[in-house]
Amino acid sequence: MSPPSFRPIMAGAFAALSALALACDPAEPDPGVDPDPGASDVPSEMLPLSPQVSDEEIRSAEGDLILSLDQVPGSISVDDESEFGAGQRFVAAEPSPRGDWLAVSTGGVAHSAGWLLEMATANLHPAAFQYGGSLEIGPWSEDGRWVVFIHEGPAGDRTLSVADTDGVGRTVEAASEPVRVPSHDDLRPEDRMYQVEEWEGGILQFRLSTQRWTFDSSTGAVETQASPLP
Repeated sequence: MSPPSFRPIMAGAFAALSALALACDPAEPDPGVDPDPGASDVPSEMLPLSPQVSDEEIRSAEGDLILSLDQVPGSISVDDESEFGAGQRFVAAEPSPRGDWLAVSTGGVAHSAGWLLEMATANLHPAAFQYGGSLEIGPWSEDGRWVVFIHEGPAGDRTLSVADTDGVGRTVEAASEPVRVPSHDDLRPEDRMYQVEEWEGGILQFRLSTQRWTFDSSTGAVETQASPLP
């Protein structure tokens, strides 16, 4: 079953989100200087503005309708066997650096869901799920391929997942990769307090307690950094 397509979404909404990012080409780099491979090629002043989010609608900063709640499926497919209701209200939305994708979070009575809206096609894809808790949208990678979802669990823990726009499909499992340190299962819930720091060249930097870690979005590898937090 293919993801829902919402053609009635106004074409102006895509333009409103992406215009600031695509209005002009970024300045050519000095040929004598190697560009930072981890830096975004979209100048900060051209990044798309965050949309306006209410319980039932998401609108662009200019007021154009992007998505209404009745266009969101009533349940989200976590994998091929599990579906949960988590779409009773919008919680947040954050555009990718170029405005071609929109990360969306919704909430239900008990659970929360994350979605990726492809602005050019208006297709909405499952991207994250939190059983009995809430979801926040974290930072996008510089190239706009990956986005972090921050999971607040019912036991008081905070964990991370990374959704890949190149891997979207019918289920959360298709697009999402949980971020876990090797000792995750041995930790008490109150000690699972993952904190996002930043993206750098496709590498997500985060911390857990006094230790810094990295997550390689291309391989899923999690490694510790040499120097702990002071």
